[in-house]
Amino acid sequence: MESEIKSFLSEKNIGNECLSDLTNFEQELSEQYFTYLKNVINPIQQLRADLKYRQHHISQHSHSHTEFNSTEVLEEVDFVKKQLKAVFERLSLEQQKLESSLSDWSMKILDHSSKERNNMLSKLPTELETLECPYSDLKSSIFNEFYNLTEKYQKKLQEFDLQLEDIYRNFQLSEKDHWIYQAVLDQYPRDLCGRRTLYLDMLQRCFPHKSRHDLVEHEKYCEQYRFTKEQQRILISNWNKNRRDFIQKAVLTFAEACAAHEMESTLAKDRKKQQELCADLKAKVLQWRAHQEEVARLEMEISAIRREKEEEKEKLWKKKELLQREEKKKKIRKHWAKKEQKWQEMEMRDLRRLEELKKLMAEQSVKDRERGENESELDLCLKCQPPD
Repeated sequence: MESEIKSFLSEKNIGNECLSDLTNFEQELSEQYFTYLKNVINPIQQLRADLKYRQHHISQHSHSHTEFNSTEVLEEVDFVKKQLKAVFERLSLEQQKLESSLSDWSMKILDHSSKERNNMLSKLPTELETLECPYSDLKSSIFNEFYNLTEKYQKKLQEFDLQLEDIYRNFQLSEKDHWIYQAVLDQYPRDLCGRRTLYLDMLQRCFPHKSRHDLVEHEKYCEQYRFTKEQQRILISNWNKNRRDFIQKAVLTFAEACAAHEMESTLAKDRKKQQELCADLKAKVLQWRAHQEEVARLEMEISAIRREKEEEKEKLWKKKELLQREEKKKKIRKHWAKKEQKWQEMEMRDLRRLEELKKLMAEQSVKDRERGENESELDLCLKCQPPD
């Protein structure tokens, strides 16, 4: 039982007020033990050394003086015996109280350890509770995985608890006798040659009412109990390791999820900025288009005004030109009338001259025809005369 308590005290991740009190009590017992050595054992050793010295000193003196010294020494020894007897009686009472108290504490520790394991396994670690995860489904999935892992180890621990209860019911010794049994075994180191034979012989002397077969059976169940407790301790150790690994993995997963969410948020912000920039550019394009349309409209209006002005100007110019043309026409008519009159005069003059020329030409033609006829007659006359 003492080895079980020490093994339980040395386990990690198990700390409570009960175990702290036991540790403090162990330290207090150690201090009391050294005080006992100083106040009881050391004086006895000193008395023994003094007696040896006196025995050696008395052998060198007279017999009468020796009797006087022996009586004095016996009185001193009786006084020390009375003191030691009172001390041993007080220590015996304290031993009974301590054994009873330790027995109660051992049951409390075992019960508390089982409850604490159940609480430890069923409770979600604060490391996971305090972590922030932007994805609720991922967080729920990791928590469910932790609960599944916890349930698996919890079932195995319950199986070990049932096995320990069954083995404990088969013990051949009572709780008090088992305490003595364990104390006897602890007196023999495990590397001692013939250890089992030695402690079985000692156990038979301590428990004469028990047969060797009963002691061997109790030893077998104790070994089974110890082996099951060791398996339980290994299971708890593996659970603590897997629990730490799971927490580290969950922390890493949550960190990656936060980083991914941060990246998504950054991308969303960038996308929003891009959308805002596109909207701003689109608004600027629309504004520029509106300005362009307004400029085109104003230019068209200005062009229309200018065209209207030019048309009006052209109308005025045409009207003016028409007036000028009418004046020119009048002048042309006057000039044309003068020219026509002059042409008529010249034509009349030319016609008269032409008639005169025609008349002269006719007269000349008549003259020429008459001259030709005369010449023909002359030539004929000449041809008719004989030669001389």
